[in-house]
Amino acid sequence: MSSYTTPPEQHTDEVLRMVTDGATPAEPPLQERDGDLVRYAMRSTADVDGKTQHELYGFTIGPGGFLETVCIHDDPADDAWRCGCGAPYGSTATADRRP
Repeated sequence: MSSYTTPPEQHTDEVLRMVTDGATPAEPPLQERDGDLVRYAMRSTADVDGKTQHELYGFTIGPGGFLETVCIHDDPADDAWRCGCGAPYGSTATADRRP
């Protein structure tokens, strides 16, 4: 988990566009809004040293900053743990993208 500061006047939608620019989600991302707060989660895969890597990115964006959570695993059989106790994708994800 990482935290980042943004200008307080920068709109959360602009920050979300910035942190997800170039991302290629494996399936439609999940998004929740609560006033000025945006929660966003997406899954993707990447080829790292010839091996497939599964990634979950979560962002919580608010005025003045955002949190990023990244979970990475190699075995697709491990998907069930990604959101805890086999909960549906995105049910507990919060945070953002690698700097």
